[in-house]
Amino acid sequence: MTPDRFELPIDSGTVARFVGVATFMRAPLIEDLARVDVGLVGVPFDLGLAYRPGSRHGPAQVREASRLIRRINPTTGVFPFELCQVADVGDVVTHPLDLLASIDAIAAFFRRLREHDVRPVAMGGDHAITLPILRRLFAGTPFGVVQIDSHADTLDEFYGTRINHATSFRRATEEGLIDPARVVQVGLRGTQWGRDDIAFSLASGCPLGDALHHLRRVRGDRPRQRHRRDHARRRRRSDLRQL
Repeated sequence: MTPDRFELPIDSGTVARFVGVATFMRAPLIEDLARVDVGLVGVPFDLGLAYRPGSRHGPAQVREASRLIRRINPTTGVFPFELCQVADVGDVVTHPLDLLASIDAIAAFFRRLREHDVRPVAMGGDHAITLPILRRLFAGTPFGVVQIDSHADTLDEFYGTRINHATSFRRATEEGLIDPARVVQVGLRGTQWGRDDIAFSLASGCPLGDALHHLRRVRGDRPRQRHRRDHARRRRRSDLRQL
């Protein structure tokens, strides 16, 4: 398909944002995967959570919120929708009461995307959706991953189950779907169940980017005392200027 034949998102300068059926970034809704290069996918699922459900409504809400997005990046000047066919390809039909059936449905959906050479951008959904997505996108070479998260999601079990939001990256590592040496976990800061919560990440060679490590790197081992010294220096400079 040539660039001038790509179906573009609705221009909000022509059609008001509150008009029409919501799609991701107002991109065209295309079910024929043979016509799609980049597929925007909804994964409405939250059965993998132990607390605070509701992320099953995430895809619908992201679609609504993304009505505000304009079509050209203000920093790069890139108009991505003229480079390839970007389309909303709908939602995975998950089961509202069956976790494993939903995991299988997610895997089947993303297998179809890979078979049609569609590059997915997924909106969930709790963190358990990562495992079935990686399973069906896997083509023999382990993935590298940048994970921005409060927790490592590498527990072995959680409430006696092995597939949930807290175990997805451990299962993916065990199944050879990801290469721990090329996984960067950024922003780890949540409290832990035990002292061995991130032991698997450390043992597998995963570079950790926890918030405390970053704070120590920037502010030193004693950030509070350093802050006091800096404050004292500023006060002395201020006093001298006043004199």
